[in-house]
Amino acid sequence: MTTDASTIEYLVEQAMLGPRLSTKRMFGEYALYVDLKVVGFVCDNLVYLKPSELARPHMVVIDEQPPYPGAKMYWRLGEEIDDRDRLRHLLDRGEFQPCRYYPVAAGLVAAGHGAVEQRRIDEARHDATHNDPV
Repeated sequence: MTTDASTIEYLVEQAMLGPRLSTKRMFGEYALYVDLKVVGFVCDNLVYLKPSELARPHMVVIDEQPPYPGAKMYWRLGEEIDDRDRLRHLLDRGEFQPCRYYPVAAGLVAAGHGAVEQRRIDEARHDATHNDPV
C-alpha cells in the first residue's frame, strides 16, 4: 500500500510550517523534511517521526514502530496530526536546523546546502518569526 497524496496535503496544511516543511516521494512513500533535514516518513498513510527528547513532551502516546521493514524505531503519530499546535511543535523542534555555516561570496551558507536552498530557509525563518499565522 502506498501513501495517498491527500494524506501529505493534510499533514502539510496541519503543520503550518510553510516552505520550511517539504516532502519527497520515494518508492510510493514520503520523506518529511524541515529546513531540508529529514525528520520523519509517511508510510502507508501513517506518520513516523524521528524520536527526540525535545519532542517527547508533545507526544500523547509514544508508539515506537519501524516505518518500513529493517528501519530504526520511529514514533508513530496518531491523534497528534489532528492538533495543529502539537504537530508543529513535534516537527519544528529546533534540533534539525542547520548549525554550521561557511562564508561564501554571497553571505553565509549552511553546511551541505547551496545558496538557493539557504535563502529559502532564511526567508521561511523570517516569515515564521515576523508574520502571524492566518
